[in-house]
Amino acid sequence: MDVIASVLQKRLGEKESRSVICYLPAILMLSIVTLLNYCYYNALSPLLSILAGEFGFNEEQRDYLLGARSFYTSPLGSCLNSVFFLVGCPCSLLFSFIADSKNRKTIFMVISLACHISSFLLQFTHSYSALYWWRGLSGALITSTLPIYLSILSDVFPNSLRSIASVISSVVVGCGMLLGQTVSGFLSSHFSWKFFFRSVSSVGILASCSLFCPFPILA
Repeated sequence: MDVIASVLQKRLGEKESRSVICYLPAILMLSIVTLLNYCYYNALSPLLSILAGEFGFNEEQRDYLLGARSFYTSPLGSCLNSVFFLVGCPCSLLFSFIADSKNRKTIFMVISLACHISSFLLQFTHSYSALYWWRGLSGALITSTLPIYLSILSDVFPNSLRSIASVISSVVVGCGMLLGQTVSGFLSSHFSWKFFFRSVSSVGILASCSLFCPFPILA
């Protein structure tokens, strides 16, 4: 922390550096929750064969319904990919406008909590339709947290450090995608595919609830 404070003082001066340091605990928690949110982004990629076997799909049904078919081989890609982006894109745009007029911290907490609760409930499903609707819901929730996260970072960091804020968000989202896909594949090979969602969602619910603590954070 002393090293960070020293670097910030050199770049910003004492007053602005103190302001940024004051928000670091909140930024850390927001980043952890965002990382956990994006763990679900590619979590299904290593599970296609497992899910196909559980739902009784042949190879063609697996490719079309679950995700082996991409946007490069088909205009709509797979059904799960399609519903994720078709629902997620407009919701991301909608919540970017809402975040400008409402309390960003509250919106971020509620959306993240809903994301992890829905993922926790996924372990109780036994049908493709439930998985399909969860994928659409997760697309809406996951993508909606990113513009709010970015807006908070932009408000905390002054103009001279906006590039650092951009790097932080890119690293957090990228690590979340990579971590989710890696851990999902590992856990599914040793336990069940639902164990990943049970584990990550439990940690995510706790992390999201921790945001209710009185961290100094912008409205």
